[in-house]
Order: sequence, then structure tokens, then C-alpha cells
Amino acid sequence: MVNYTAKTEKSQDTEKIYKVSVTKKEVKKAENKAVSNLKKDLKIPGFRDGNKIPDEIARKNIPQEKLINEVARIIFSDVYVDLVKKDNLRPFAEPIIEDLDIGFDKDWKFKLIVIQTPTIKLPDYKKIVEEIKKEAKKDEIWLPGKESENKEKEEEKKQKYLNKILDALIEKTKLSISQIFIDRQVKNRIADLVDDIRKAGMKFEEYLSSKQTTAEELKQKYADEIKTAYKIELLLAEIADKENITVDLEEVKKLLKIDTPEKEKQQQEMLYYYAASLRKQKTLEYLTNL
Repeated sequence: MVNYTAKTEKSQDTEKIYKVSVTKKEVKKAENKAVSNLKKDLKIPGFRDGNKIPDEIARKNIPQEKLINEVARIIFSDVYVDLVKKDNLRPFAEPIIEDLDIGFDKDWKFKLIVIQTPTIKLPDYKKIVEEIKKEAKKDEIWLPGKESENKEKEEEKKQKYLNKILDALIEKTKLSISQIFIDRQVKNRIADLVDDIRKAGMKFEEYLSSKQTTAEELKQKYADEIKTAYKIELLLAEIADKENITVDLEEVKKLLKIDTPEKEKQQQEMLYYYAASLRKQKTLEYLTNL
């Protein structure tokens, strides 16, 4: 565990920002650990096992960029995990590291931004669904228990009904998502778009002109879409918690044909992704059928 000092620069419900300092001595300890971690993959004549290579020799054979990246991973991880535990934080996304002043044989300074899971205040969702039912015209919208000969049209009406519910919940649910997080998501999305445009042989300005929009308008559009998407995810998760809507992991394992501990370990991320997706779907069905 790396020792450090952290000063809180900003603290609010959506994020907490720290200015972190790590002494040269602690950086050296992390560097020694990094060498130990990396040397096992080295192939040096005279050593069959990388773990048997002396640290002094290993350090000379590890690329500097690879070594400092491992040192950074160790330091950032230790500091982040400790702060989350010590300050009872509620992480919502990967931490953000900014304003780095780092290197070998020197003190490290950096800013650590922890995006907090928003506090959510749900409206009376059962009442909202009941009001939408009362307002819905039977010839325009699907209602639970209503049969239709045209399955495709029925699904379209069912989706319209669900959208009305979600729109009302989004409007009346109180929560704030970190603007730093939203800005980072928008930046990544724009970068991906620019990359795709360049691969297609276009310039970003040409794309904007073809869509009759500006860069600022596009950023705002993306920000609104991202906020709405995360708001839906959070409010559905909150409703699922309140209504004790769960998913049996054993069923998900059968669906993914995970029948050994080895497969479960290999596909753990996929397992929990599908479980979360199924829970979301069950919550949507719960709201639709209220």
C-alpha cells in the first residue's frame, strides 16, 4: 500500500476532487513493486524464469514507458481504493486522473476525480403509470391485457406506451449526474465520431455542414442523450431495488452456456452484463404491466 497525502479540493454529491501527493520514497517503493510485477514476462538469456531475474537487471530490460505506466497503475489504484474506503465514496465510473506531475526519482502530484453515484429521488411511479393509463385513448395506445390481431402494430403501441411512462419518470425524477462525467463522455463520443468521419474520407466540418448543425449544437445533443440514458438506467435500477426485482445468475449461466468455474471466470464480465440487462428488462415489464 502506497502512503500519500490527499487534500479535498471539491466535495459534492456528484463528484469529489482530491489533490494528491506521493513522496519520492513511496514512488520508489511502487517502482520496485512494478519491476517485480513486470519481470516475470522478461526473456533474458541465462534465466529460464523471469521471476529469478535480479531486479537490477530486470529494470534495465524493461522499457521506461512500460515501467512508469505500471508504477502509475499501482499508485493510482492504491490511492483510489483507499480514499473510496476511507471517505465512504460511492463510485459511479472509472476515476479520472488529471494535472499529472510525475516521473522517476521525484515526488508525484496529481488530481484524482471520483465520480459519485447520484442520489436519486423517485416520484410516485405507480401513480404516474395509473395517470397515463387514464389519459390514454384506447384506439391510440396499447394497454396491459389488451389483445390485438396485428402483433406488429401491438408492439408499436406497447413501445409508445412504455415511452410515455419513461418520459414522465425522467421529467419527475430528481437526480444530478456529474457534469465532469458528462463532459468526458461527450468528448469521447466526439472523438469516436471524428475518427469514423476521417476513415470515411470526410472532414469534421464537412460532416457538420451536411447535418446542418454546429460543433456546439452536436455536443449539446450528445450531452442531452447521455444524461437521459444514464437517468433511465439509474431510475430503473432504483425501482428494481424497491420492488425487489432480481435475476437468477444460474439462469443467465445456462443462457450463456457457462457450465464450469473456468468459463465463469473467463466470462464474468459478460455474465454480469447480461444479468443487468435482464433485470432492466424485467423492470420495464413490471412498469408496463402495472
